[in-house]
Amino acid sequence: NSPHPESFHVLIVVLLSSVDVAIAMILVLACGVGAGCFYLLAPPTFLITGFHSQIDNFALLFGLTGWMLLSTHARRPSSGKLWASAILMGISLATKRILILFPLWLLLGGYFRDRRESWAFVAVIYGLFGLSFTPWLFDDASRAGVVKNVFAYSSNDGCSLLFRTMNILSWTPWIDRCLGWVPLLHGE
Repeated sequence: NSPHPESFHVLIVVLLSSVDVAIAMILVLACGVGAGCFYLLAPPTFLITGFHSQIDNFALLFGLTGWMLLSTHARRPSSGKLWASAILMGISLATKRILILFPLWLLLGGYFRDRRESWAFVAVIYGLFGLSFTPWLFDDASRAGVVKNVFAYSSNDGCSLLFRTMNILSWTPWIDRCLGWVPLLHGE
């Protein structure tokens, strides 16, 4: 008997749904039942987990856990929890770059009192993200693929609803003129 073609998809959805439940439980502990229910019942949660079956929620789980290690100790986490938080946030970025600006928000938001510690914290996060590309560093085609599909994000350039809406509203030429120098905001 060969398994049904959808059985692998169902297995992935069950795994991703368990991650969603873990995120909801963390939100319940941190913010209350309403926050956990809101996350579980939000349409993007259903679409990302059930339909697209993407691993975005793993990145959110790592990032949220890292944030909780910081936030539960009111401006002065222990050294171990601080670095565990940085490692979890680095793993979050290595998994998916959803929270790519979050470490900068922590840095610029005055969360840390010690400037050297805050810069080291952010350096560990982005350093782990950078290290995650090491396997592709020594192959020209792999390096080009990482630059194109990760940093320039041109794998589906022009296909998003946001991009099409901006074209309709004629914002795209203005954005290209103002922000065209930013490699993350344009394709090749």
